[in-house]
Amino acid sequence: METYNLLFELLRYGLFGKEMADESIELLKSDEEKIKVLDAAKKHNLGHLAAYSFDKAQLVGVNNAIGQECITAQMTAVYKYENLNYELQRISELYEKEKLPFILLKGAVIRRYYPEPWMRSSCDIDILVKESDIERATEAVKTKLGFKLLGKTHHDIQLSSPAQVTFELHFSLLGNDSINKEADKIIKEVWNYAEPLEGFEYGFRMNDDMLWFYHIVHLAKHIKNGGCGIIPFLDIYIMERDSKSKSKLTLLKAGGLEKVDTASRALAEVYFGGKEYDGNTLALSEYILYGDIEGRVENRAAFASKKGGGKLKSVFKRVFCPYDVLKYRYPKLKNNKWLFIPYQFRRWFDILFKGGRKKAIKEFKANLNVSDEKVDKVSRLRQDLGL
Repeated sequence: METYNLLFELLRYGLFGKEMADESIELLKSDEEKIKVLDAAKKHNLGHLAAYSFDKAQLVGVNNAIGQECITAQMTAVYKYENLNYELQRISELYEKEKLPFILLKGAVIRRYYPEPWMRSSCDIDILVKESDIERATEAVKTKLGFKLLGKTHHDIQLSSPAQVTFELHFSLLGNDSINKEADKIIKEVWNYAEPLEGFEYGFRMNDDMLWFYHIVHLAKHIKNGGCGIIPFLDIYIMERDSKSKSKLTLLKAGGLEKVDTASRALAEVYFGGKEYDGNTLALSEYILYGDIEGRVENRAAFASKKGGGKLKSVFKRVFCPYDVLKYRYPKLKNNKWLFIPYQFRRWFDILFKGGRKKAIKEFKANLNVSDEKVDKVSRLRQDLGL
């Protein structure tokens, strides 16, 4: 935790101008500590922000390896942002010309709250269109912008630009898992909470209330699936500082997400406001910071084990996927429940022969080997969050 505490103190200085303790500055003068902090930041896609903060604090030079790494990290982040923004502008202008309504999602909207837009890292572009427009929206970027199809799911289509920027074209915001029926119902009404983008007739963004609600829904789903990283809490802290981004409690209450919202805000204040941990924020923080690639699998196993009634039942549910989950993976099942058994076999075939074998084995072992202590700890966290 000491390395992460140093990282948060560094980011508080770099992004929000909060002074660092003298002992922390002394520690960070060590190359060994700098490397530890940078490595921790990279695990959560925050390497560029740690690099920026090191530069701002004048803790790195330009004539050494660490200094050069910091320069490269920042330049790479700016380059990625410019690429994403260029493609986003092309897509937005095309959809406007085609009179095709669309809503910008995730980083494309949230980065406007950051001190500089390149600081909010994103791996891809996310846009929502109406389900009735999905074929027209897909064909437009393929034929007029040169995008190539990468794959399809029950809720989006993945494409790639000529510059290798990934574009996720959503026609639904409901993934293959659900927080609860109440939250799903609100998310389905997203178009009722859309407001126009400046300079567009057919381009929209979520209003501030829905943006916050959707952010908490997305965060909660990631927690259920093993971890969400640090970035969602940085988003919360930065949006919270903007008076226009205050969420209406009516949406959170109606969607059963008040506890997740309260806990997330509290942890954001610890990480980026410098508040002290209490028992609840410490438990959630340990879960989040442990949620790297390996830790996320164990977190997910612990979460599922208690919810599923024990390890063996949890393993059984992972092997024999319930209909209510399987129908999201294979949409044809929604109106053809009699195909449940054939599609169960198809799922096994896809896992074994289409790239999911290693992941399945890893999850199977994690479900069997996760400790009772871990399961109990995650169970308490799950109850505290109302999940």
